[in-house]
Amino acid sequence: MLESARKHRLRGVTAGMYLGCFKTLVHSLEDILLTLDFPAEDRLKTLLAIRRVSDVLEVLFIDDWERSSVHDLTEQLQQVNRDLTLKKAGIRIFFTAPRIWFC
Repeated sequence: MLESARKHRLRGVTAGMYLGCFKTLVHSLEDILLTLDFPAEDRLKTLLAIRRVSDVLEVLFIDDWERSSVHDLTEQLQQVNRDLTLKKAGIRIFFTAPRIWFC
């Protein structure tokens, strides 16, 4: 999950956007859990476990997000941008290069 958060950060997703999506996922899991035909005690235990795990992950996301310095993030974004530019150039060359047909 932490690696996924890092990848999203490199794509320009803000911490608020990422955590908002994460919280939506957690709420969806809770909603699904509450509709299952399990004993109430088991649902409660599972619900508490989901909340505990999501709280820990949320703290890890925020900590990791804040530890990334602006300089490191700028370097990473520049590298991602270079990689995308190279991929785009490669695709452009593939589609615009003259075709040599062999019979």
